[in-house]
Amino acid sequence: MYSISPKCAFKSRFDWLSASIGDYSGRLINASLGVNYQMLEHAGVGLSYNLFDLDVGIQKSDWRGSAETRYEGLHAYVSFCW
Repeated sequence: MYSISPKCAFKSRFDWLSASIGDYSGRLINASLGVNYQMLEHAGVGLSYNLFDLDVGIQKSDWRGSAETRYEGLHAYVSFCW
């Protein structure tokens, strides 16, 4: 998070996890880039672009399969703090 003023801040996030254990494997990516504006002392609004990607699979001798889900888009929110 980088604050350009007392009321406005840019934020970014990147999470990545990849694992393979025996017959099971998977990958998770979670990333966002956005801006937050603190309108009042305890309330603010924000807008960010988010990416979430999950891919998991299994490869056994009697069963093979995988599943993948992906979300990508704008996210508007209200934040409260105390």
